[in-house]
Amino acid sequence: MNAPLTPSNDNESTQPMAELDICNSMIPASKQPCIECPFREANGDIPAPQGWYDKENFERVWASVARENKYFPCHMFDSPDNTGYDSRSEDMGLRKPVDLGKPKECAGITAMIHKEVELAAEYPDWESYISARPAGLQRDAYDKALRRIAGEGLPMTKPANPDKAKVFDPAARVTTDSFAWKLGDAGVQAMLDVVQGVMDDIGVSLPTCNCNLCQNHETVHPAEVLTTATGDKVKVDAALHPLLTALSTAGVRTTGSCQAFYEAMQALVPENIRSLASDTTNGVTYSVPLRRREAFIRFENRNPAERKLVKALRNRDWLHLSDGRVEGQISFPLARVPELLTVAQSL
Repeated sequence: MNAPLTPSNDNESTQPMAELDICNSMIPASKQPCIECPFREANGDIPAPQGWYDKENFERVWASVARENKYFPCHMFDSPDNTGYDSRSEDMGLRKPVDLGKPKECAGITAMIHKEVELAAEYPDWESYISARPAGLQRDAYDKALRRIAGEGLPMTKPANPDKAKVFDPAARVTTDSFAWKLGDAGVQAMLDVVQGVMDDIGVSLPTCNCNLCQNHETVHPAEVLTTATGDKVKVDAALHPLLTALSTAGVRTTGSCQAFYEAMQALVPENIRSLASDTTNGVTYSVPLRRREAFIRFENRNPAERKLVKALRNRDWLHLSDGRVEGQISFPLARVPELLTVAQSL
């Protein structure tokens, strides 16, 4: 077998490991995929709650790793609440997850990554490899895998016995001509952000969301009517109403909020907790307030008031700030609302 291909020299196309800051927030994978791992061939398409073993779920997760350069946690070592473990899981004989305090990387995923790196070494260059295996590791993800294997960032655990717990081959299980694979979750979101920006500019609003979480949110958290910075009237959690009012008065265009996101998810859409909690990207993501069991506020991130808010909230150790190109988000303990209200009133 040839030596592994070398990482790209184009620093613009790769994500520095320091930027991901994953070492402090994730535990390295085990040396062998667990008996329930959805990425083992033996577990293919087993009927299970929330489609854990479906081909569609495999494609979604592998796209997030191979295309979007994300990490994926093992469902066996996380809060049962985050994984969506319930009575249906118990009835199937699935083991109750063990909460280690922070997620542990999935050994099935690391096994597939190691397998792809070994296969790539059989080609003269990455371009030849990806041409032959279009569902393989894209350039950034491949470069990151090589760096991790070399000892940079979160250790890339190598399977102890790959033949004993054989994992799927993405080439045989991924449909690469799908819209989701070609754009990925990040690409789809970026496109939606652009569409939303255009709609904002011409004064057109998206239809009201009809999901159970939005439609029945008031059954979990009492609501009050808020007049937003754009003049719309929407219902928001009463506990956040004074803060959201101050932000709107300052010109901050809020787009979503919840005083206790996990509580609302658990009450209304528990089946969606696992998919949201497994998103470990550094962007604007619901996984942050979900895992931190906190309140959150999302907002447009383009006008002077919004940029001033972001600047004012930096370097606060009790708050998680996501500073996206189009959208921003803060996740915070509900008890900190008075401090945030003071900031909002000073904008």
